[in-house]
Amino acid sequence: MPISEAKLLTRLNKTEDPRKRIAMLLDLASANYRTDGKKSLAFAEEAYQLAVHVCDLSLQVKSLNIIADSQFYIGNTQTSLQTYETALAMADLLPETEKVDMLIGIAHPLSALGDMARALEFLKVGLEIEERHGFRTAGVVIFLQLGRIHFQLSNYTAALEYSTRALLLAKEQGDRQNESRALNRIGLIYSDTGEREKALATFFEDCELNRQLNDQYGVETALGNIGILYYEIGENKLSLKYYNEALQIQRANGNIIHQIYTYCNIGNTCINLRDLTQAHENVETALNLLNSIDYHEYAQITTYVYYARVLNKCCQYDKALEYALMILPLMKDGRRQEMYTMALEEIIEAYEQKGELASALRYQKELLAHKTRVLKLQSEADLKMMTMRHEIQRKEEEKEAYRSKALELEQELKINIQSVARLGQEVIDKNEFLTSIKQKVQALLPTANGSERALRSFVKEIEAQIASGDAHLQFDAALKQLQGDFIVSLAQKYPDLTSAERKVCSLIKLGFNSHQIAELLFTSIRTAEGHRLKIRRKLMISGQIDIKIFLDQI
Repeated sequence: MPISEAKLLTRLNKTEDPRKRIAMLLDLASANYRTDGKKSLAFAEEAYQLAVHVCDLSLQVKSLNIIADSQFYIGNTQTSLQTYETALAMADLLPETEKVDMLIGIAHPLSALGDMARALEFLKVGLEIEERHGFRTAGVVIFLQLGRIHFQLSNYTAALEYSTRALLLAKEQGDRQNESRALNRIGLIYSDTGEREKALATFFEDCELNRQLNDQYGVETALGNIGILYYEIGENKLSLKYYNEALQIQRANGNIIHQIYTYCNIGNTCINLRDLTQAHENVETALNLLNSIDYHEYAQITTYVYYARVLNKCCQYDKALEYALMILPLMKDGRRQEMYTMALEEIIEAYEQKGELASALRYQKELLAHKTRVLKLQSEADLKMMTMRHEIQRKEEEKEAYRSKALELEQELKINIQSVARLGQEVIDKNEFLTSIKQKVQALLPTANGSERALRSFVKEIEAQIASGDAHLQFDAALKQLQGDFIVSLAQKYPDLTSAERKVCSLIKLGFNSHQIAELLFTSIRTAEGHRLKIRRKLMISGQIDIKIFLDQI
């Protein structure tokens, strides 16, 4: 257990303040969700229960976000999606900036479940919020996520565009961790599109950045990518150099799974260099490491396939068959297609070398059938990806049309609100003017000397003018026209509200304060404040929630 985590747990056990405990629990959960999802989940669930206890909606939403992250990383993808959806629904009552983390997070389970279109929609909403508030760290993460999903869709142009924007924004903000992530993604894009020189340059830049950050995992990843690229272009000695550098870091960090893959890659490269002794030694080391850990299917498949290849090269055909045939059933369901092809090729090679041509022919037919299935699956996948990209493009075009229409309606609404606010202000100004005259006349009453009756009549006329007038009627009519649907919806959802309270809700929604509401309703500020308190109680709005934001959601 890291010292920092141990200290945090000690502080947690000594702290009784619930909000401080929630903050510590969320820190512990955030530190563990990628490495130990179950531990992270336990911390976040405890934080959520405390947040519910103290009635803090913001902390409840933050806790749910980490719960959903943890559920995703332990493989509960569907449950994770449902938790994110719950958190987003609750976040509607909070400032929009507090929704961004959920909008980013929900893209993970959606893309894992194949719903790339919805994942992109949520990320675009998050991006719009970030644009409105000035790009923060979340903006970099959104660009990275957009790049990742477009990369998965093989939409390399968009993937490169978003990843580059992430890189530039990360550099601008001095966010070197996300700068490294962006470089890694850009390198993978260049690698997949065959631009290997650009890919190498990008991975070297990423490697140097991670050395400066002392991020050993990042350095190891970059070195491994460089080794793979040199292998692909036939530079086997350079490939070995970088594989071995990556291996040193993996051994120092005790990352056994990564060591297994690297030993296999080194063994495969040694075959190309015709150094069978080193090839056998490295893959056998991978095999010994595999036997020292709990079952890991892909590591077993990779090691056995490469071991079969080395054994064939060393003329140990029976043993090669033993390992290749052993893992063949693990891949019959269509998974690990590339490894399945390699396993079949090693089986065919072994039988041919043994002179068992009938068996070799049987697996040749299986290899041909497998390649036919792979081509069919690839065609179907390409068609699906193409359809998905077209669907995403169509939705983007529709969204742009809706956005233009929404801007028009927003402008129209803004004009209407300004008109109503102007009329309301006219009423307030008129009332204040007449009230000031009334007060001056009332001050004259004690010295009226026979004119008292006339002055009292004048005061009553002023009061009648305050309670009526064209401006007030126009304001009421405009308010009803603008907020009519809202008032109806409010009455249906909250029938306990009085007509006066519904009118106060309309005025709050338009941005009037208690003093202005009192003027418009010809009442005292204290009465207006009383209306607000009753509205909060009837709508069950806690003190930490902005009443206007709540009413804007209705």
